[in-house]
Amino acid sequence: MMKPVPDSHDPEKILSDAIDLIVDGREEEAEQLLAAFTGALRTAMNGTEADAQRYYLWGRALELQDEWEQALLRFESALNLLPDHEPSLWETVTILMDELDRPESAKILLEERLLKLKPDHPEYREALASAEALIRRRDGRPLKPWKEGDVEEAGEEETGR
Repeated sequence: MMKPVPDSHDPEKILSDAIDLIVDGREEEAEQLLAAFTGALRTAMNGTEADAQRYYLWGRALELQDEWEQALLRFESALNLLPDHEPSLWETVTILMDELDRPESAKILLEERLLKLKPDHPEYREALASAEALIRRRDGRPLKPWKEGDVEEAGEEETGR
């Protein structure tokens, strides 16, 4: 039998426990745990900037349930409260890239928001390169070899090697 209400003082543990339940094929228990968790988050909402973190955690719980669009809405709510909430920006990028096949939108978020916060962050730079590669591949353009310091201008076509 599962514990009735999770201890919301350690949200990462709750999310980790839910992942473990899912991996173990115990989806119903995971959904119960996540429902109790998101219920506690909703109850704690108080109209302050602290709600940004609550919306972020709610979005993470929705991601575990493959509710991508709903998760994006929660991350957007967090960003409405704190426009530079880095974890919500990053989760939005990963959903756009990995789940919704929208590398153009991910690229914009990376260039205009995340990389302005942390220009040298290796994961953000790698995600930008991946987004650009997916866009080039989708447009039928060949992938160009990457060279340190190269920056491709918007709309510039490759002229040869």
